[in-house]
Amino acid sequence: SYKESISYNADYVRKNYLEEGANYFNGYTLPAMNEMYATDKGWAGKIANIMERIKPFNKKDYENVKRLPKNPNTLNVNALGEAIPYKDYAKDATA
Repeated sequence: SYKESISYNADYVRKNYLEEGANYFNGYTLPAMNEMYATDKGWAGKIANIMERIKPFNKKDYENVKRLPKNPNTLNVNALGEAIPYKDYAKDATA
């Protein structure tokens, strides 16, 4: 489902890019994540623009917020049907 896909991908990004000590952690900002996540140097700006269209940035929205807990559910990608194509690439794979 869309919900499971979003949940899985959000969990994957958090575990691999946004946790200190993770394989691809380089900081908590889009520009820091851009270094390890995308070869497109403009990726962080493009994502920021999409985020701005969804919900315009307001600093007050981020004051006194608590960090969300980790997703306890892990999607079993081996159980995905043919309707959801999935390919697990090697860590050092390139396009």
